[in-house]
Amino acid sequence: MAESAPQPIEQSPAHIRHLQSAVFSPAILRRKGYIIDPLTKDELERKKRCSRCSKALSKKDKEELAPTKKHLKKAKEVGDKSRGVDVATGPRGGQALQRNFSLLRVDNAEGEANGGPLSPVNGREGDKEGNKAGREQLKRCRFHSGVVQAKLWTCCKKHVSAAPCCQDDNHLPIQYAPGEIEANWLFHRTPQSGGRNPQQSFAIAVAIDCEMGVSDSGESELIRATVVDYFSGAVLLDSLVFPDVKMKHYNTRFSGITRQDMNEARRRRTCIFGRSSARKAIWRCVGPRTIIIGHGLNSDLLSLRWIHPFVVDTMLIEEEIVHAAKAGLPEDPDQELNEKQKRLLEISKTPLSLKSLALLRLKRHIQLKGQGHDSVDDALAARDLLHWHLVHRIAPESSSSVPSTDGRTV
Repeated sequence: MAESAPQPIEQSPAHIRHLQSAVFSPAILRRKGYIIDPLTKDELERKKRCSRCSKALSKKDKEELAPTKKHLKKAKEVGDKSRGVDVATGPRGGQALQRNFSLLRVDNAEGEANGGPLSPVNGREGDKEGNKAGREQLKRCRFHSGVVQAKLWTCCKKHVSAAPCCQDDNHLPIQYAPGEIEANWLFHRTPQSGGRNPQQSFAIAVAIDCEMGVSDSGESELIRATVVDYFSGAVLLDSLVFPDVKMKHYNTRFSGITRQDMNEARRRRTCIFGRSSARKAIWRCVGPRTIIIGHGLNSDLLSLRWIHPFVVDTMLIEEEIVHAAKAGLPEDPDQELNEKQKRLLEISKTPLSLKSLALLRLKRHIQLKGQGHDSVDDALAARDLLHWHLVHRIAPESSSSVPSTDGRTV
């Protein structure tokens, strides 16, 4: 938990205006990878993953998994070259190409089942006659064929962190049910009413931090949600979130959450069940005009499938400062720096992790080694980091403010 009780921040009209001035525009958020509109069909298509290595499939991967006649011909030429056979021609060449491609897939499957390295052509160890492109394909899909038991992979008996023991030249796409991807990646805008008592008001600003694990499909999955009031520092919500999907692991090293913790919370019913319920719980204190604050907030909003119009990301503020500092440095690396340029050089090397910035700006230690992250600590650190910027940089009356790249003061 935090080293000491959070200090309240004065809720003055001037401070609220400065807070509002720090909100990023939709154009900037879009450029930084934020989801500000529902995903398009093409964007949903890019969410498809390999069932073995969990990699998101690129356009190139998908083209090769659904090969045209050109791709089939190339595959056959590689295979024939390694066996010293001329490229097949004639009226039945198309059928031969299709059959050859199928044989390559079968051989690869056999090689995988035997646990041995696969060649890019036929899956047999020691085949060194394939061309360079074929050898590169050897590493395309790397995975463990077993499951994790007692922190060991059943396929190779190695630790869960061990490198994959199997590989194939092709990915194996997950077979999604109709509408499954659309449902999983459906984003929701903050509603006008969160189901609260109409007599109660939403928070003016909150700091948010989430912890995520990894689902069986390889997606980042919400497992804890924390909301802290910006002005009082009070914890408005802090709960484990039992996932809707089967989990590969809970990223315990960073999240601090174990499978046992989650199962115990489920048994005692002290957790929130599912992402949708977590989102609704947050909406009880966050309204459509509430300012939400976080460090690298994009990942938190992604895990919640949430679109919100008023966002302050302290990582983006720090990125602007580093960008401005780099712009002030001379292009010639051998040029002697003056005192101002030396300060800019130090700023340009500033680490952007919340842990580093909390120590640099706030003189606060968080995310201690071996203890995992505490989302209450991290939410408070993001809150106080923004307050530091409001006091020292963003507020117009601050003499130390410098112009940002988009006209906002940072």
